[in-house]
Amino acid sequence: MGVIRRKALIDADRALNKEVNRQTDIIMPAVALVMHRDHGWSKRRVKDLMDLTKAVWDECGDDPNLSIMLMVEREIGIEMQNGNGVSFHDLHYMNGVSTLRLEDMTAHQYVMMRIRQKDWVAALVMGAALVALHRREGYGMERCAKVMERVQEVCAEYKYDPKKLKLAMMQETLVVFV
Repeated sequence: MGVIRRKALIDADRALNKEVNRQTDIIMPAVALVMHRDHGWSKRRVKDLMDLTKAVWDECGDDPNLSIMLMVEREIGIEMQNGNGVSFHDLHYMNGVSTLRLEDMTAHQYVMMRIRQKDWVAALVMGAALVALHRREGYGMERCAKVMERVQEVCAEYKYDPKKLKLAMMQETLVVFV
């Protein structure tokens, strides 16, 4: 593989990982604030939810035939979208068993997949939190939809600023998120 192609693959993965970290730093503090403010959750309960959310994320990462979007749909009954009205069903790499395996992709296909995945990161992080809420607390479709709505309101309240959200979470819930 040429140096330029290898660099493009590495850069695409780096950009996606950066977006995952950014969205996690926005959404998870907002989820913590919603659960604390609206549901009176304690520090321990919020921390447990964050730990379970990470476990859901890792579970999905361990199974190439699974996606957070599939988990949300199967377990809760919500079809996640990326905010632009696009369904995850429209993307082969989010539907579980893909007809196109990573090792069969060209460098261009791989880079394009990673670029398109960036548009889904917020929905993926939110989806992992919803699956965790469902598994731990039995939240169904309606309660999860309300949590999603409130998370968006809290994110907007802090202008989607990860630093402000993390500080507010730390001050209100006493949970430190690193």
